Amino acid sequence: AEYLFREKGIKRIAIVDFDCHAGNGTSDIFYNGSKSGGELVMFDSHQDGRTLYPGTGFIGEIGTKKGEGKIINYPMPPRAADDVIMIFFDEIISPMLHEFKPEFILISAGFDTHWTDQLTGMGWTYQAPANYLKKIKNIAEEFAQGRILITLEGGYEIDKQARAVYNCLKILNNDDDLIEENHRESGKDLLNYINDKLIPALKDKLKPYWNCF
Repeated sequence: AEYLFREKGIKRIAIVDFDCHAGNGTSDIFYNGSKSGGELVMFDSHQDGRTLYPGTGFIGEIGTKKGEGKIINYPMPPRAADDVIMIFFDEIISPMLHEFKPEFILISAGFDTHWTDQLTGMGWTYQAPANYLKKIKNIAEEFAQGRILITLEGGYEIDKQARAVYNCLKILNNDDDLIEENHRESGKDLLNYINDKLIPALKDKLKPYWNCF
């Protein structure tokens, strides 16, 4: 991101991080804003830090100084399925990126979110990361001339990770013929928590910084 700001004249970058573990390294780097003077916003979706290392990434961690209001954490409860990440996109990411208008999108793509992963506790399917990526790709095409760079992160069930990565590559190639498994849904109580508590609380944190809320 700093290279793009410094060497390529990019002025606005969005980072989207999906992985069971909070992206504390990236968050720390940009917590006070970019050192190169560019505008950066980070969306970090992960398993609730009360249930998994590194134990950070709560909604009150929103950045300081030039980065204040630009670090957005979405701590998902264990067993959260595909529907929960789509709520995050529709309610938070989409309105913010339509306001922010990124010129480049960087994605940290973790695949330890699959429901079979033994080291984590999410409930995603093979197709969840790809369906999420498709929405992000649409934003990139609208505002960033389609510019996306993706780095591969975690995943401990290698065969499952391979299928999810394959699906993401298909989306990047404008191919919706994905490897799919049975649809999974989050439980009613979990969805009530997301819709009635987590999303409203996150919007309240971000209201002072974003007109879309």
